[in-house]
Amino acid sequence: MIQLWARTHGLRDDAITYVNAGGAAERLAALDAGAIDLVPLDPPEVIAAQKRGYQRIADLTQETIPWQADGLTVPEKHLQADPALARAIVQAVAEAVYLLRGDRERFQAALTQYTKIEDPDALAAAYAAWVRRVKAHGRPDAAWVQSVQQVVDETMAGTAQQPTTRFLDLSVLDGLEQDRFFDRLEQQYPVPADARP
Repeated sequence: MIQLWARTHGLRDDAITYVNAGGAAERLAALDAGAIDLVPLDPPEVIAAQKRGYQRIADLTQETIPWQADGLTVPEKHLQADPALARAIVQAVAEAVYLLRGDRERFQAALTQYTKIEDPDALAAAYAAWVRRVKAHGRPDAAWVQSVQQVVDETMAGTAQQPTTRFLDLSVLDGLEQDRFFDRLEQQYPVPADARP
């Protein structure tokens, strides 16, 4: 995604040297040590970096770069052998997403539990980014998937020429939409008025 962002903004691939600096803590340490000049961070860590004096140069949660970042993947054979199980898994994940999107305090408590981040500003930034990122009905955008295919094609030739349906099966989502499952989630877990994008 970072490479695609750089290309979108007119930077050549050879203008940036990409370094695997580890997780967020290691990346910030590398930045502090002067070993790197630019680092991608998730919203909570962005706040931590800004409080250390670093400047944000881009907010990828606000940009319209086509990229399918999130998804739920199951082996195709499982989807065919046990469609009821696949449907139950999608329902559970979708409900969790809607629940967390609709309940700021629960979202922040879960984030704190798993990341140990307690800074209220960082938690607020993470929640705002989460709400912006949640796609209606969890439906992937085919153009976003194609963008991923094009990047993957650089190391796995032929990927970009595959139809999107080779990587995307929307049958479970189609069935849930037909049963108005997502409409019920929207009613049960509305986005707080002050959090709507």
